[in-house]
Amino acid sequence: MVFYGNVVSLDRGGIIDYRYIVRVIFVIIWGIPAFMVVRGYLKMNTDDKKSAINDFMSRHFIFTIGFIVIGFFFTQLGTLFAVSIIRIMVLF
Repeated sequence: MVFYGNVVSLDRGGIIDYRYIVRVIFVIIWGIPAFMVVRGYLKMNTDDKKSAINDFMSRHFIFTIGFIVIGFFFTQLGTLFAVSIIRIMVLF
């Protein structure tokens, strides 16, 4: 496997854009757990749904797990759509 800028050349002669691979990994990392959480929430009865909502809206959850997950999500989203400084310098 050899890297040429944005393109990865495989040993068999195939060429893959690495940004495509990063997007697929992003969807897998965030899509599968989100799908599982929503599916589990929809299977709950009404009392469990109310309890889950109360837990997610509590200050303790938001200030600990909530901010960490949002920060990690935005970090990965930023690297997904990052513009390299070399590309910017080439434009000028």
